[in-house]
Amino acid sequence: QLSSCAMNPYSWHTAYAETADATYSTQRERQLKKKKIWEGQYNHYKVYYYGSRQDKEFKNSQMRNVLKVQMEQVKDPHKTFVGTVGESQQAAEVDKSWESHNQEEKKHHRKTLITYRDDNKKLIELKAHVRREAKEAENRLERNILAQNPINWNQSLT
Repeated sequence: QLSSCAMNPYSWHTAYAETADATYSTQRERQLKKKKIWEGQYNHYKVYYYGSRQDKEFKNSQMRNVLKVQMEQVKDPHKTFVGTVGESQQAAEVDKSWESHNQEEKKHHRKTLITYRDDNKKLIELKAHVRREAKEAENRLERNILAQNPINWNQSLT
């Protein structure tokens, strides 16, 4: 006898089994990115044990430069803030320009669709009008034939 869980395709076990791999890979990628960012920030502080004296001095000079930059950022946070404000204002302007561009594209697309719809309506109405007139002309012709000859030769009245 089968269990009810195996018979029910909508049980939570099935949904969990289907999404576990995707969730795991997403979490793993997030962890790897965090680790890479952390290593990028703190890699400058590693002590350089091996190599020649010049390599050690080069590594130490890099560390001193990084520390100088960090001290300047701490000393003058207003400069850093002004730079980020300018970047964010620039990004906001670019975003507004793209938004207005998208709005105009949507308006143009809407106008195009409206003209297409209206032209189709006119075409359908014209076809119906032509069909109606052709039918009326055929009916008039048959009435004339019947008026001249009461026998229904083309058998339109059967």
